Amino acid sequence: APTGVAAVKTDEGIKIFWDKSEAGGIGEYRVYRRAADKDSYELLGNVEAKYTLYVDAKAVEGVRYYYAVTAVDQAASANESQKSKEATVR
Repeated sequence: APTGVAAVKTDEGIKIFWDKSEAGGIGEYRVYRRAADKDSYELLGNVEAKYTLYVDAKAVEGVRYYYAVTAVDQAASANESQKSKEATVR
């Protein structure tokens, strides 16, 4: 699972960033979000492996969100890692 996941509020939305995976063969990252009052995550988007940033431009003001990131390998099976530790805007 990706490490160093953090979320920061900006004028563009909430920026989610993480450490680049040291493991080879990463095809993409997937960014997930859940609202504080929800139990399950929704997939926000896919990010090419060369990037470690995603902007959640649809975050609603005043709602607390938790974000998690997974890494997906390039293999045909597209194995997805466990979700990272949650990050939220402080």
